[in-house]
Amino acid sequence: MWDFHSRGSPNLARLHAPDKAARLPRSAEMTNFIQYNCPGAKETTGKGISKNMGDEKRPGRLLRDRWGALFAPPDFENESDRLAAEALNGALWLGTILLVALVIWEVFVDPRTGKTGVFDQLAGLGILVVGHWLLRRGRLRWVGGVTVSLGWLLMSADIYYRQGLHSPNIAVETLLVFVAGLLVNGRFALGLAGVIIALNFATALRQMEGILPNIAGGPAPLTRWFVLSIYIALAAFFVTIIRRYLDSSIQRSEMSDHLYQTLLRSTSEAVVLVDLEGCIARINRRGCDLIGCRLEEVLGSDFRALVGRRYHALLDRYVPRVLAGHEPPVYEIELNTRDGHAIPVEVSSGLVLDGKGRPIFIQNILRDMSERKVVEQALLHQATHDPLTGLLNRAEFEANLERAISRAQRERSRLALLFIDIDDLKKVNDQFGHATGDELLKAAAERLARTVRSGDILARQSGDEFVILVEPLHALSSASQLAGRILAEIARPLMIGDRGLQVSCSIGISIFPHDGGDAVGLMQAADLAMYAAKRAGKNQASFTTDIAPPA
Repeated sequence: MWDFHSRGSPNLARLHAPDKAARLPRSAEMTNFIQYNCPGAKETTGKGISKNMGDEKRPGRLLRDRWGALFAPPDFENESDRLAAEALNGALWLGTILLVALVIWEVFVDPRTGKTGVFDQLAGLGILVVGHWLLRRGRLRWVGGVTVSLGWLLMSADIYYRQGLHSPNIAVETLLVFVAGLLVNGRFALGLAGVIIALNFATALRQMEGILPNIAGGPAPLTRWFVLSIYIALAAFFVTIIRRYLDSSIQRSEMSDHLYQTLLRSTSEAVVLVDLEGCIARINRRGCDLIGCRLEEVLGSDFRALVGRRYHALLDRYVPRVLAGHEPPVYEIELNTRDGHAIPVEVSSGLVLDGKGRPIFIQNILRDMSERKVVEQALLHQATHDPLTGLLNRAEFEANLERAISRAQRERSRLALLFIDIDDLKKVNDQFGHATGDELLKAAAERLARTVRSGDILARQSGDEFVILVEPLHALSSASQLAGRILAEIARPLMIGDRGLQVSCSIGISIFPHDGGDAVGLMQAADLAMYAAKRAGKNQASFTTDIAPPA
């Protein structure tokens, strides 16, 4: 699990852009999957899990769990529906608690309101119970429509039959217009406002006829109705504008979500969203195909578990830079697939922020580098190896020799250089053709590769010449023994096609630092020793000490 100084507590079920699409189902199965497949989740929640299991029989905890389930709103995949459900659930429970307290007050503390007032409160409680029932069944739009309509009927009955336009429920009706527009739609709010204005007009007529009481010295019923109608119409008008703005915002968010989903599906790159705990919160189909896992298998798992262990330090270096808001880095790692293979990928990382600009996810775009790596390896091999024999070429050998001499100087050790020349290759080319000569060189290279030690460096110098670097050299006898094995191996009969050939080689041996203090001097000494071996009759090895001094 990544350890950052500024760690948040991101909600895996929420994503800023787009919001709705990144919401994950908060089911028990998903929770268990994350806990048992994400090492980070194990570390942070393992104690809590064991504690809960140990507390299953505690009455207090069991009671709290049941009350929590009772008061919690149902879950919705749509983010706007989830927020509306949470707001409705809170309003319904608040109204229920207040009405219960009011009934208790009117029955036991101040019973002067009589049975009619208690009946009104009980009717309101019945409406809230219906709202709870509808919300539990996921009928979110019905909750708004039914509770507003029934509540309006209850308030209007009090206005029309009992108290007239001076009833405090006039204010509640205006509030219900706002609630209707926010929870249902603007047309419903406008329609409800029109019905309220018409009903209040009928109430004003009843007050003028003396059927309903009117406040002495107050405004005339029609005047009061006109003023109240303006307030109600304005409420309907403003809530319609607000609702249209909200619908437009939701539509833009859903369009953004749709575009983001389309990009995730259509992009040829793997996209992996990782939360601040290092667990995978989201991955597209290309990412699943790259790893070789199904979506439900990889969600909630630790991203580091997919990365080769030798690249963990690289993650620890770059991830804090991403969280600090620096320029998104591009780096290479290897992903462990389900079948055990390692895939090289190029990673482009960036932050996903919430509405307040705080980081909640790291978005990683992974590009499969397998084909490019194959091409790079092929080009590198061509640049460093001989095309005929597959051995290292002259330039690469000289670079290795320079590094070996530097190490030998630091460690005060010795190394040997064997310069090998195939005897009489020109005769083979003249007698059987260059194709046969090439086959002879490839066969000689294979035999040399079987003879040298695993740590020795073998290369083709040019034409019929090969070189071997022995590092480190513990004794001169080791170089002479290796030369003896090479002479015997090259001298074995060789079949090329239907032709039997038998060739030999001459070997010159130089020792660092005795025969040369640098690569050039060492190569010249070995070359001179090789020519000394040829002059001595070929098919033999010579040290520089075997070179006869000039007469």
